[in-house]
Amino acid sequence: MSGYELYPKNGEQMWEDYKRYSDLNKISFDDDLILKSIEESHDIAFHQISDFKPETSIKLPNFLFPPGLDPDLELEKITREAFNKKDFGDKYKLYKERLEKELSVIKENNFSKYFLTTKEIIKLASSKMLYGSARGSGAASLVAYLLNIIQIDPIKFDLMFERFMRLKQNSMPDQDLDFSRADELKDILISEWGQDNVVPISNFNTLQLKSLIKDISKFYDIPFIEVNSITTQIFEEAVPLAKAKHNIIAGAYVPDFNECCEFSPSLQNFLKKYPQISEHIKILQGQIRSLSIHAGGMILSDNISNNMPLISSGKKLQSPWAEGQTARNLEPMRFY
Repeated sequence: MSGYELYPKNGEQMWEDYKRYSDLNKISFDDDLILKSIEESHDIAFHQISDFKPETSIKLPNFLFPPGLDPDLELEKITREAFNKKDFGDKYKLYKERLEKELSVIKENNFSKYFLTTKEIIKLASSKMLYGSARGSGAASLVAYLLNIIQIDPIKFDLMFERFMRLKQNSMPDQDLDFSRADELKDILISEWGQDNVVPISNFNTLQLKSLIKDISKFYDIPFIEVNSITTQIFEEAVPLAKAKHNIIAGAYVPDFNECCEFSPSLQNFLKKYPQISEHIKILQGQIRSLSIHAGGMILSDNISNNMPLISSGKKLQSPWAEGQTARNLEPMRFY
């Protein structure tokens, strides 16, 4: 069926494609059977399959809290207790107004359990290791400060809560935290709360230019010394010229294969000598090389295997999804 597009077709289009294909290839089929198959397919699709709406609610952990706990009331209680233990001096009214505002927005967005869960993670981690004081827009939350999720007073430094969260927000909060021993923390969370409730997300390692050149050259028995001398020079030669081409003055930049071919004399000479290397690189660069565990990303929920697919790697469960994949596009479904 080469040359036929894969897109949804109505019955008439399917019939026309079938006739065109059979005429083109001079093959005879049972027209009545084909026609009946098209009609039956339509009947199955439109009359036999019921409507399906996925269950899209966010499934934050329940295993951390006693049954019947009201997350909004619990967050308010804990936060107010912490608030009353601090001395805000002549700025008490300012802090009080900010607290009421944040609690209202958090409750309206149904994010109370998110803060309580993050608090429990910090409580567990802080007894074992150092963790970052705050990073990103999450440093603007007074509630997070009172829960000891962050150690930066957002009002003292005039940080805007709206940068972190606002009413009718169409995405989950993003509280960035750094831990001194992230790998150890992942093991601690799994050990404490169980592999059924805590799994790491995956990380897909892709084939990069330097390693590709080495691997392909090894296949063709090209001397390692020659290959290594090339790979150590490619980016030294190409990066400055590629950045100048794009008017990039500061910051990191990784040129693609075409730019490396354009700006690296060492690579140019190497590929002239071994042109077969180039063809393999064009096909393989960027392809997935291996699966590993993400450095810090974890998923916490109740009985995760009941709510999403999992894979086993090295006898440990992990999500098949990796950071940055289009799986992130599923998040907006929660708000429809």
